[in-house]
Amino acid sequence: MYQTLMDALNDDQIEIVSAADLPAFDLGEGITLRVLAEGEAGSALRLKWQRFALVMPIGLRLADETALLMRGSVEPATALLLADHGSSDATQGEWVAAINPQVVFISVGAGNADGDPAPEVLQRLAGRTLVRTDQKGDLTLFTDGRQMWMEAER
Repeated sequence: MYQTLMDALNDDQIEIVSAADLPAFDLGEGITLRVLAEGEAGSALRLKWQRFALVMPIGLRLADETALLMRGSVEPATALLLADHGSSDATQGEWVAAINPQVVFISVGAGNADGDPAPEVLQRLAGRTLVRTDQKGDLTLFTDGRQMWMEAER
């Protein structure tokens, strides 16, 4: 769908601007949302409020992570949502080390047919606090900009 849209915009000679090149979106009360990168499978977002930051690399692949690391565009964050349910196509060790999250969230269904999160990804995350939806159910994350807490379904 993404590629079809991009092709249609190009066919109509409509200028395409990368959201990653735009300034952070001001959501009010000091909360900002920045697009770190865009890819065919999704975008990497960084939500920041005071001392709290959440990185959400939805659909980011290893090559996208590498490009962000090489550009020096990766900053530490309080929390990280793993890309692609923790598949082996994302979440390299250098990426996680650069973000250095206090907690890593893995959104994956119980009995995931692809076997996600991948064992090698879990190995890269060894020693970190992991919260998985297949184990905890629906999660709600809260912050006051200084502290973070969550509620889990189970």
